Amino acid sequence: MTTKKLIGLIGSIFLCIGVFAPIASVPIMGDVNYFQNGRGDGSIVLVLALISLVLVLAEKYKGLWFTGIVSLGIMLFTFINFHSKISQVKADMESELASNPFRGLADAAIQSVQLEWGFALLIVGAVLVIASAAMRVEREREAALAQGNKAESEYRRRANHCMRILQSKGYQFIATKSGSGWIVNKPSGGFEAIESLEKLEKYAKSRI
Repeated sequence: MTTKKLIGLIGSIFLCIGVFAPIASVPIMGDVNYFQNGRGDGSIVLVLALISLVLVLAEKYKGLWFTGIVSLGIMLFTFINFHSKISQVKADMESELASNPFRGLADAAIQSVQLEWGFALLIVGAVLVIASAAMRVEREREAALAQGNKAESEYRRRANHCMRILQSKGYQFIATKSGSGWIVNKPSGGFEAIESLEKLEKYAKSRI
């Protein structure tokens, strides 16, 4: 299993688990999860998590950009909305409970509302899904490297074959500073620059 696939699987699983994990602690209600019996935004994230899992297993990683970014966007909206509602409740309390003797209890209840570990798990899951989409496929990189090495070996083989032919005819080679092309010292005197392998092969064939 490639690192890309492993990260995608972990991210998708984290999203699935995070939807049902507690994301907030609220007085009286207790812990609240993101799914909320299918009524919350968590139901959308759960669908995106399952789609991400299928995409990773099918190795269709480009689709993870969509599922990861949309999931992260929904969570950002939830985070902003959560803090907005807390701020609104505090503002309402300031005006409605200004002289109420139970104001302290209400303040304590509001202060106890907080995000739980499930929300962090969701964020990590979405980030891992996006990271999986961003990573290059190792097999593609290895194949490209192998192809490049094969092409370089073939290039050297052809060049060395031409050089041996010309050297057998008394030609000498002087390496260029840039390492590209050849400078040939002719048996009859004088030098000639050859810029490409194709020209070197034609030059060698014409001297056979």
